[in-house]
Amino acid sequence: MAFLSPSFGLLIASRIVLAISTGMYTVVSLNVGASLVPPEKRGSAIGIILMGGSGAMVLGIPFGVLIGEYFGWRYVFAMIAVFSLITALAIYKFIPSSKGEQPVPLSNQLSILKKRKPVIGLLISLLWITGYSAVYTYISPFLQENTGLSVSSVSFMLTVFGISGVFGSYIGGYATDKWGVPKTLFLSLILHVFALFALTWAAGNFVGAAIMMLSLLTAIYAFRPERSRDLFLEKHTR
Repeated sequence: MAFLSPSFGLLIASRIVLAISTGMYTVVSLNVGASLVPPEKRGSAIGIILMGGSGAMVLGIPFGVLIGEYFGWRYVFAMIAVFSLITALAIYKFIPSSKGEQPVPLSNQLSILKKRKPVIGLLISLLWITGYSAVYTYISPFLQENTGLSVSSVSFMLTVFGISGVFGSYIGGYATDKWGVPKTLFLSLILHVFALFALTWAAGNFVGAAIMMLSLLTAIYAFRPERSRDLFLEKHTR
């Protein structure tokens, strides 16, 4: 839809469909991955799955920047569609079938909003994703304007940042199993806040901006909200 869209309205509609399907895929993949390991290894299992998202940053984002710059934005969506089809076929062939759970009525799902602690857990995800998305949406023009980087240089920097995200995902999974959710969450958010404030001061310097971005991406993926949300809700909604 995005590749062929003749209007802005249809493009937005395709993005909504993509966002819904991405949310469904993320929830199911994390639940399946966590169910395949012992309870004490769930944090690491979720961390490994999220490394897939971090790994996509290593290749997908900089590759997408280059494709969009030289061939146009439509071909970025075409590339995503092809990779998504390959992924769907691989899942169908290699992931073992599992029994579905009893559907939960919508009224029961919404009743969780009456409990204070689960709502706090969900707000962590909402606020984190909103802030992270706002930053990462403009990171390419931010780097170009403040450090004078070319498009190819920004693509290379995004690759480096993606590597730090992979590293952060592994750290988050290990830390969750070793120290628990609260400590890992607290430490990662402290580093997150520090990196964001420092980035505004270091933006004019290439080395300073790179260090702060590496710190920020490591902190972001060290504790993805999916990990905190799933473990938190499992504890407080039984």
